Amino acid sequence: MKLKCIFAWLASALALSAAPLKSGDGLPKLEGKNQDGKVVKLEAGNGHKWLLIFTYPKALTGG
Repeated sequence: MKLKCIFAWLASALALSAAPLKSGDGLPKLEGKNQDGKVVKLEAGNGHKWLLIFTYPKALTGG
């Protein structure tokens, strides 16, 4: 359930951005809570060359 909430929040936050992201664009400034309640900021991975955001919306839904 928490994963669904995080995914929905991330999807809605990205949908409200002024322009779509393009290859090579900087990371948007987003933050959310992980499964342990700790705040995680998306820009925390900014020191890395690559960032992969993987979602699996049908996991654990029985569908």
